Amino acid sequence: MKKSLIALAIASIATTASAANLADNTTAATVSAEGNALHTQISAPTVSVVLGAEYTVGDLITFTISGAELDTTSVPATISVAQDATPTPDLIGITLGLLNKTATTATYRVTELDSSGLTEAPTTIGQQIDLTGLVVKADTLGSKATIAYAAETANGQELDSAAKNSGDLLVTKTQFVAAVADDFDAIIDVNEQRLKFSTTSGGAISAVSDDMDATVTNNNSSWLNAGTPGKTTFTVSGDFAFLDSDKDTDGVQPAAGVVTASGSPASVKYTEEAITVEYTAFTGAFTLTLDLNGSAGANTDPLTSPIGTQEFGLDVDVEFTANAKTATADVAELDAGAWELNGAVVHVPFMPFRDGFSPIVNISNVSNQEGDIEVMVYYASTEDKKPESFMLDVAAAPEAQTNITSALQKAGIEGDVAMDIIVNAPKDDIEVNALYFQGGDRAVINTVKQ
Repeated sequence: MKKSLIALAIASIATTASAANLADNTTAATVSAEGNALHTQISAPTVSVVLGAEYTVGDLITFTISGAELDTTSVPATISVAQDATPTPDLIGITLGLLNKTATTATYRVTELDSSGLTEAPTTIGQQIDLTGLVVKADTLGSKATIAYAAETANGQELDSAAKNSGDLLVTKTQFVAAVADDFDAIIDVNEQRLKFSTTSGGAISAVSDDMDATVTNNNSSWLNAGTPGKTTFTVSGDFAFLDSDKDTDGVQPAAGVVTASGSPASVKYTEEAITVEYTAFTGAFTLTLDLNGSAGANTDPLTSPIGTQEFGLDVDVEFTANAKTATADVAELDAGAWELNGAVVHVPFMPFRDGFSPIVNISNVSNQEGDIEVMVYYASTEDKKPESFMLDVAAAPEAQTNITSALQKAGIEGDVAMDIIVNAPKDDIEVNALYFQGGDRAVINTVKQ
């Protein structure tokens, strides 16, 4: 009866464990991309393979790594697996001796099978081989390293082959990730001379305040070669010249309370192009609030310049240590929102300011608000000139038509250009008519309201 049960057990194994299985028994480890750059080695996880065939002395087993290189000094000289009489059938003990090693392979030979004392149909099927202690060269790892298992008999016959003979060993991931949770999205109110935000459109907190929220995630400090984060720097890019409240002092000097950063930053620095906020310790949440009234209160206006339409960016840097070294991770360069006008922006795609041409540009303003006029000029590519902004010395008169041709010529605009005409008045109440004469011919330009 016992022999019959053993025979059934062997038959069951033969049908269910017919090939080696590495994929289901080896757990890949995650490596920090940032921290790994400061290391020379990666201690790989144990490679475990459950055998699916009967092995004999002299059989060869090869482990092959792809996507990285081994530190060959770490390859163990022997692998020993003790016999196990607990399951039925009994599992034979196996000893492997290193035969050959390269930067990507380790080949072993079965040198001993130990079935002494085993009585329940001893077998190698179901026995698990553990390859431990492998070390990978850190600078050879890309996005992923895989490990494969292959076996053959002493005379070269393939043994124990299956689809699950390979699996991931190391996977590289980004440890620090940043995101903008809530961006700048106010609408600049031309009815307030571009000194406040509109409360009827856009995402402004109020007529004087808008903010941007960002997060930084330290994904997992337990990853292999993970870095320990420290100083965190947030750099918000934009056009911040309008914040300057002291024209007699170099640089941008915001009025008190106009710019507020969350938490307790070590420093806040201002230029016309950026606001840089630095925290001594790792900071996972960041809010930058721009309050146009500042700490002076709603009855005082600290701005001395109109707010300009613009797009914002956010650059996040995290300083970290790993392997007794320090480096800075450029975590992200993100879009952080934009400010637009509720005034009028009209694009004129072409206008010649040169001899032989007579341009005419009129602005129709049906609102009851006089509007300052700014013109952004885009020159022909052959001119090799950057776009240029001009504030005209004439305003768009309320409930009237204003000819701005002379003001454009007086500003010094020359050549074939395209223009954005920006009027500090409600956009639905502004129209721009543009045409030019050449000799006796007239050309009317189709303008586009943005």
